[in-house]
Amino acid sequence: MTNNNLIKELNIESSLLVRKLQSIIDTQGTLLSGSRSADPTVTLPRVRRQLWRTMQSLAIINEELANIYTRESKDREDQLAQIREICDHEAKIKTRLEEIEANDESVKKLAAVCVQETDLEREKAQLEKQLREVEKKLDQTRTEKRELESVVSSIKSSYLMELEECAASKNKILNQNGNRRQDTSKVTDTGEVQTEVLIREIDAYKEECLKAQRERKALEDGHSVWRSSCDTLKSLESSIKRILATSNTLTKDKISTEIETALTKAINHLEESLELSKSNDWSLLIVALSQELEALYQSKSILESDNSDLSHSKADIVPVPVTSNLTSELANETAKLHLESSQESHSEESSPRVKNKLA
Repeated sequence: MTNNNLIKELNIESSLLVRKLQSIIDTQGTLLSGSRSADPTVTLPRVRRQLWRTMQSLAIINEELANIYTRESKDREDQLAQIREICDHEAKIKTRLEEIEANDESVKKLAAVCVQETDLEREKAQLEKQLREVEKKLDQTRTEKRELESVVSSIKSSYLMELEECAASKNKILNQNGNRRQDTSKVTDTGEVQTEVLIREIDAYKEECLKAQRERKALEDGHSVWRSSCDTLKSLESSIKRILATSNTLTKDKISTEIETALTKAINHLEESLELSKSNDWSLLIVALSQELEALYQSKSILESDNSDLSHSKADIVPVPVTSNLTSELANETAKLHLESSQESHSEESSPRVKNKLA
């Protein structure tokens, strides 16, 4: 398979992966919005892993593209060097031919003999009486002419043959890799057209190589930021599960404080990642992080609402997909604490201290 076909295939794969990334992010958004249309078999951790793996695959493809563009650029540079060498050799040959035409003794003799032949033929018509002598001299002159023509022809033929070989060599180079646009009969004597075409192709491949390298670097950096964000979300979920698992030994305020601290820490980390993504213009990663942050903001809002009015929060609570199950558990636990505190207040005499605690 030629490099051109390989580049086309890699670009197609890159486009497919970008569309796949967009589809994964759309799925992520659906899950984070708590939509009922979301596939119940698809979970956020699974979507995040798919996003991470797809970004990694896209980075590998861009690295392959950069390598191919580098090889193509090197090939064009080699071709350009060969073309220039051939063109220099052609110029030397032409200069030598011009010198032969201007200064070579054989050429001068040939011109003189041609003039002499004409004069003798004219003399033949005028000197019928001396026909035999003139014909003899004419034969001698023609013999000399043929010899001189042979000498001149042999001198030129080697150079002309070498010129043809130069033209063939240029066409062979230009026909490599299936990138030719003209046949041998259309090749210019100086090779300037081929040289300019190769220079433009080299510049184009170098530009594509730099572009692919920049995209690969951006994907690698974005992949690192996304992986760090996923670790933060996983740590947040583990922290909330641990807090809720020990809720029987903690007060309501203590539970709320610890969960709010964990949420704030996660939000701060994701906000930093979002700012970094915006500064680098990672559009897809910006969307993914924004959706995660929106879910965290909703979770924190529910927690603050629970602290101000437990019974109200229990009725209005909406599961948030980032930690949707955990948020529901949090609402249930806080409602349970409220119920236990209310029962204690009925069985014991109310005091300002108890009222303050329940408040």
